[in-house]
Amino acid sequence: MAINKAMKAALKVLSYPDPDIKKSYKLIRRFDRIVAKRLKNPNCRIDNLTVEREGYPIPVRVFSPLNNKSKGVILFFHGGGWVNGDIESYTPTCIDIEEKLCRTVVSVDYRRAPEHKFPTAPEDCYAVAKKLFCGELLPEFLPEDIILMGDSAGGNLAAAVSLMAHDRGDFKPKRQILIYPATYNDHSPSSPFVSIRENGTDYMLTSKRIVGYMKLYASKEEDLQSPYLAPLLAKDLHGQPDTLIISAQYCPLRDEGEEYGRRLADAGSNVSVFRMPNAIHGYFSLPIRLKLKKKTYSVIRRFLGDDRAAESQPKSWIKLDNAAKIFPPTTSKRDAKVFRFFCELKETVEPRALQAALDECIKSFPFYRSILKKGIFWYYFESTDIRPLVREEHKEPCSEIFNINRKDLLFEVSYYKKRINLEVYHALSDGGGAAKFFETLVSLYLKKLYSKDLANLSVTDYDASGAEKQTDSFYKHYSKRKTVGVITPKRAYHIKGERLYSRPLCITEGEMPVSDLLNKAHEYGVTLTAFLLAVFIKAIGDSMPAREKRKNIVIDVPVNLRNYFESKSARNFFGIIDIEYNFKEQPDDLESIIRYVNESMKQNLDKSKIAERMTGLTKMENLLPTRMLPVFVKDPGLKIANHFVEMGVTAAFSNIGKISMPEGTENYINKFGVLCSTKRIQGCMCSFGGSFVITFTSPFVSTDIQCRFFRILTGLGINVRITSNLGSEKNAIL
Repeated sequence: MAINKAMKAALKVLSYPDPDIKKSYKLIRRFDRIVAKRLKNPNCRIDNLTVEREGYPIPVRVFSPLNNKSKGVILFFHGGGWVNGDIESYTPTCIDIEEKLCRTVVSVDYRRAPEHKFPTAPEDCYAVAKKLFCGELLPEFLPEDIILMGDSAGGNLAAAVSLMAHDRGDFKPKRQILIYPATYNDHSPSSPFVSIRENGTDYMLTSKRIVGYMKLYASKEEDLQSPYLAPLLAKDLHGQPDTLIISAQYCPLRDEGEEYGRRLADAGSNVSVFRMPNAIHGYFSLPIRLKLKKKTYSVIRRFLGDDRAAESQPKSWIKLDNAAKIFPPTTSKRDAKVFRFFCELKETVEPRALQAALDECIKSFPFYRSILKKGIFWYYFESTDIRPLVREEHKEPCSEIFNINRKDLLFEVSYYKKRINLEVYHALSDGGGAAKFFETLVSLYLKKLYSKDLANLSVTDYDASGAEKQTDSFYKHYSKRKTVGVITPKRAYHIKGERLYSRPLCITEGEMPVSDLLNKAHEYGVTLTAFLLAVFIKAIGDSMPAREKRKNIVIDVPVNLRNYFESKSARNFFGIIDIEYNFKEQPDDLESIIRYVNESMKQNLDKSKIAERMTGLTKMENLLPTRMLPVFVKDPGLKIANHFVEMGVTAAFSNIGKISMPEGTENYINKFGVLCSTKRIQGCMCSFGGSFVITFTSPFVSTDIQCRFFRILTGLGINVRITSNLGSEKNAIL
């Protein structure tokens, strides 16, 4: 938008009427609302909140990047001469800021003049800022993540909030971005600033209008001498944030904004001042695409260090491991291929401590800071600078994480009341690897929150380097010896029933004493996993229609290969064994099922058989014809192969085992649990301390099998406490 002679003439014509602001501000407000209503569907999440101040609920609108990609928070104060503008008219601008800067934007609908005179606007803005910096609003963000920003009168308010914070000591902003801010109280022809005279008549915002806004804003003459109205009048500017000031060449406020930058620099602040060439006041909030706006975002990103971070961290990529390759092409809305660990604490989760713990934890697991991309022949992981952010739980457990059309991290950390949740897309890691990440995260959280009691806490006993954590252990243990041929799966019994529509999964959680389970398993002379798997098969068998009993019940049982082969990888390193049972050919009493399952597991868990099976699958991947097929051919092939495999499976049953936490942390933890997305019934379990938790997930409305499972256990004298996400709203999120 170069200001040539023709443009100058047009702007002069538009500036000529120069209506009385006192008479025209209501008309301008209506016009702003009409323009804002033409907004298309935004590609972000929008939440409307309020912050109380002296009995008045200040409206706040939060614009959040989808899928947890936010790098921080921008607390935005809109322009409009303290009289016009609001969160509605500035919604397009805030969406633009969120998209271009990849940050959550908090827009404040402060009360405007002339209905509410100074100092109502800065006090409203300060109240919201205080809530945000003190963790009462968006508690997942740390104070250093928050940036003050505003344009025009909003830039004035951002500067005022920084001054108020320094004077009152409630919080300390680290960065502020002021776009053509008003910083002085005199905009008459006698102003000390040349830009008022040079640009005060012909470029839309005239000096006469600025004076009119000031008269509506200030309630008395003394207000004009307040540094919270005119920041340039502040006697002491020490201790102010790092500041970026963007002025506009043809803006009447240009010189006073730049002078404020010089004053801040003289007081010791780190200041960048950029004069946007060929720009008029208000260009940043115009609802049109401009090269000037693109340049503005480039300047802001440079100030924030985003460009330097991207340049200093070259992208690296890693191949998917053998187990991970099946997940991208078979991910669907019905099965997101996501599993969740949760930790229930004895006290409510403190989000800021959890975010600080996550920031530290990700440094030990750099591989987790990856996105999944599609190549010509295979999918692959690419490193990214996206910062993982903690959020309060806002969606159903085990919902979609991976979407090929979005560049998102493949894990999420959330909290709900006393629970910390880790959700992982299965291509990134398996239960064994993710458990180590989660143990580290929870340990760091507890150490930060209870620093006095846990000062000497050794965070984790996971003794592995960064390289070891991202090792492809399938490739490491692959040998070219002969293997058995691929076994064609037989059609297994499939559980049928009405599927859920209101939510993707029925979740049934059972908690019981681990000692009771172990004692009962030992009575039968079997392992805990064999005992519970037999109970699961019995529960399924008791619910089978008589005509279906001729079919095999086939249970997929994941096996942690780290127990058989040396590996410290935090990636996938698991195999699958199938345990089959036929109720037409074999007894239906529990003791017989237990004996059969125990013997079948012993045979399937022989190390030589596991190695042979693992080598066979890895060998297929490494065949030249397989490697040379493009991914658009591989994807349908893998989907078809997966469909035939699923025809031979009834359900799945996974025992993660014991969660290992540092000594001393047990005083703050109630229990751990694990669950998984699924297209059929799946049971997942783990233990911690004296607690054993089994969680069943199912896409079906009926909970008959789950109820039968727990009734068998209670019939054997084991006390079980059951919760579910079906029924009362209280259990809506487990």
